[in-house]
Amino acid sequence: IGDAIINDGPGLLLIVEKQPDANTLEVTRRVEAALKELEPGLTGVEMDPTIFRPANYIELALGNLARTLTIAGILVALSLLFFFFNWRMALVSLVTIGVSLVMAAYVLYLRGVPTLNIMVLAGLVLALVVIIDDAVIDIDNIARRLRQPRGAGDNKSSFAIVLDAVLDTRGTAFFA
Repeated sequence: IGDAIINDGPGLLLIVEKQPDANTLEVTRRVEAALKELEPGLTGVEMDPTIFRPANYIELALGNLARTLTIAGILVALSLLFFFFNWRMALVSLVTIGVSLVMAAYVLYLRGVPTLNIMVLAGLVLALVVIIDDAVIDIDNIARRLRQPRGAGDNKSSFAIVLDAVLDTRGTAFFA
């Protein structure tokens, strides 16, 4: 608590700091709710909880992140369509990417990770790059193998051809 000049007049500044492991947005919501409860008992006192509100930066960053993910998703979809020239193969890649991200978020939830911080997001981005690379390479290899003419006496089913194509690229990716 300290003296302050607020809106060209004397004021009192109260700063509430959170613990390092606390969620800034949750602490801000609770402090604002507590201030609302105090308002009836503090007649004649004007409170402005927006002067220094760290949650503003986080809310802005989350909005930017959502917009960036939307734009990135559209660009990835267009890139896959352009790369494959086949909407089905692009759709399989997009579903693979989406399912992988949902499962990663679920594993983080099961492990008790409370929030997405910079390190978690960086790890997800790196994993997403590997997933996209694997999806593109696998689907390209599968499509190439299915288009190859089958030799005389080669009675492999489509499933066996797909399995061989996936295992062909999986070994290299595993050892890398």
